[in-house]
Amino acid sequence: MTSEHIDERNAIKAAASRLLAGTPLRSNGALTVVALADEAGVKRHVLTRRHTDLKGRCCIERSC
Repeated sequence: MTSEHIDERNAIKAAASRLLAGTPLRSNGALTVVALADEAGVKRHVLTRRHTDLKGRCCIERSC
């Protein structure tokens, strides 16, 4: 895994935490893939193709 991918993963994890806590900084706060990508500062395809485990994890945590 490249350092770029590690940085993306860290940004996505932090963004998911903010969205789930209701404290978004860069998005509308919706619990969607689009808002997660916006909040993390990554393109949507980064979530849907490269880091699918993080996308799925956020969806699971949201439903709890």
